[in-house]
Amino acid sequence: MIRLKQVLHNENGSITIFTLFLLMAAITGIFYLAYYYSGFVSLRQAQNVVDSAALAAVQELRNQFVAKMQDQSLDTVRKFKRQVREEIEQCERERKADDPPCPTANELIRLYIRGTELKYILLANKYDKVEHWLLVVREPRFRSDYTEEKNGDVLYDAFVQNQRLIKQTALDAMEKNNGERKLKITFPVDGQPKLEVNGIKAMPLGELGGGDPALIKARAAAGVYPKEFAVDVSRKIPRTISKSWPSHGE
Repeated sequence: MIRLKQVLHNENGSITIFTLFLLMAAITGIFYLAYYYSGFVSLRQAQNVVDSAALAAVQELRNQFVAKMQDQSLDTVRKFKRQVREEIEQCERERKADDPPCPTANELIRLYIRGTELKYILLANKYDKVEHWLLVVREPRFRSDYTEEKNGDVLYDAFVQNQRLIKQTALDAMEKNNGERKLKITFPVDGQPKLEVNGIKAMPLGELGGGDPALIKARAAAGVYPKEFAVDVSRKIPRTISKSWPSHGE
């Protein structure tokens, strides 16, 4: 009887130790699951921050690019009208008495402009660069002024000339999403009209172990691909702008 009680006592002790072991294992597992889940969430949040910065930056670049294309389209229209006037003036200087009359400006516009909508706008002298610039870009008469390479030149210049504004736009987007004011922006990317943003977000990963918050880096790219016409920046040297970006490593 005494021996039986001892055996039962030992089995109860084993059960207690085993239960404690399972409890400790469960706590450890929960700790690591929480740690890695927090890490996953942190990475996702960091990516969201950089995604928002890339979209904001490329939208600003797109706006500046369109503004430059609009200005260029107005210059194209003015140049065309000047050429029309010069052609008429030359005709009048060289015209003999028995020659047919020189063409009018409207006649030359009808002759040279193939796009119906643009033709009527020019005839009515109502060209507006904001509303009508795409008509100029797509007009066969002006095809040589709007090749893929020349459009790419305009896009590249828009980035170079507006680097500070593009950078500030991206920084504001990161700050709005609780990101660090540290980034690096590159354009173009792999010869494509893409803008890449590298950014940082501080995450409390280290707090689980009592350490400092971790700095999570992420990158995102967004492209400027006009639907109405093509751009080519394949020959452009990538340019990089940065703000407090670590110089060591990526």
